[in-house]
Amino acid sequence: MIVAATMTQLAARKQRYKLKMFQRLYYILLASVIVIAIFFVVSSYSFSDRLAEGTPTRIGETVD
Repeated sequence: MIVAATMTQLAARKQRYKLKMFQRLYYILLASVIVIAIFFVVSSYSFSDRLAEGTPTRIGETVD
């Protein structure tokens, strides 16, 4: 990963401020990937029963 390689170079050059910024960027990117994955799983689960038999197809329709 490019961010990890950059962080290694910054640590070797002892550029602590930039290293801290890249660490924060890494954690932000990681958190966003996790949130997107959770959203995908939840939305897939919620739409999996949508076409099941006995599910009302329109609002206000009842299931017998």
